[in-house]
Amino acid sequence: MIKYLYKDSFAVIGKAGQGIADNPQKWVMPLWEEANSNFIEVESLIRKNKSSIPLIWGAMNDIEESNKRWGEAGKYMASGEADVDAIAPEGWTKWIIPAQTYLVVSCTMDKYGDVFKGIVDKLGPNITGCVHEYYPEPGNPNTLDIYFPIAQGKILCQACDMPMTKPEDFGLEVNGDRNSNYCLHCYDRGALLRDVTMDRLITDVQALVDIEAKHPNLLSTPLLSHIKGWLALESISAKATAISSLYLELIDGQDADMTGTQWEEEWLSDGMVCHCIACIAARKCISDIKLMRVDGYK
Repeated sequence: MIKYLYKDSFAVIGKAGQGIADNPQKWVMPLWEEANSNFIEVESLIRKNKSSIPLIWGAMNDIEESNKRWGEAGKYMASGEADVDAIAPEGWTKWIIPAQTYLVVSCTMDKYGDVFKGIVDKLGPNITGCVHEYYPEPGNPNTLDIYFPIAQGKILCQACDMPMTKPEDFGLEVNGDRNSNYCLHCYDRGALLRDVTMDRLITDVQALVDIEAKHPNLLSTPLLSHIKGWLALESISAKATAISSLYLELIDGQDADMTGTQWEEEWLSDGMVCHCIACIAARKCISDIKLMRVDGYK
C-alpha cells in the first residue's frame, strides 16, 4: 500500500551506529538489541499512540547527520519518537527529523529490498532526504512502513497552492495513482482542469452555504455573511468584479485554530491543515477561482 503523508518535525531517541549501507544486518541488529534491552531508560520520553503503543522508528541519517540522503555509508538509529525538546539520557542519541511530506509504503521485511529499490528507482532525485522505517507493531520487525521524504514541509498544489497533506488531497492519474503536483480539485484522470466556469464557482460556493445549514458553526460568521452576499449579487459581471474579495475571505476563513479541542492531535499531526467538509469545500472554491484565470489568480 502506498500513500502520501505530511509529518511535522519530531525527535527520535535511540541507539545509533554507523556502517555500510549494503551490509546493514551486521551493525544494525546490535543497535536494536541494545535499545530493546534498555528501553526502560527512555520509556517515559517516547510518544505513544492512542492505544498506548510506543512509536518505534528505524531512523536513518547521513554521516554528517544533516538529514540528507545516504551514500555508500550512513548512520542508523533504533529509536522511539519523542518531542523535539526532549533530552536524551546519557548513553542515548537524539536526532531531529525535519517537517516533511513522505511517500509511505507498507511492506513485510522479506519484501523490503525489492520495495525499497523499486521506489528509489521510481522517485530518483525526487527523494529529498534520508529514508526512515516505522514499525507499527513494536516487537514485530516483519511489518513496517518505509517513509520516503519527497518534500521539505508541505506539498502545495502547483495550480491553487492548496496544502496537500493526506492521500485524498492529491489529484488522480488515469490509472488511479496520485499526482504529487496538483490537488484533487485541480487535477483529475490525468489532466489539469481548464474548463472551470462561473457556474461551477457559484455551485461550489452555494455548497458551502448548504454545508453550514446542515452543520452549523463550521463556517465563520464573516465568511458565511460574505459568501451569501456574493451569491446575492444579481449579475455575472458583479460576481466577477467581487471575486477578489471572495477569494481573500475564503483564504482567511479556512483552517481554524484547533488548539484545545478534541481535534487538536489530528490537526497538529496534519500540519495544522483542517480536513473538515467545510474547509475542503472552501479549498475547492479557491481552486475554481485560480483555474478560471489562465495565468493563475493573483
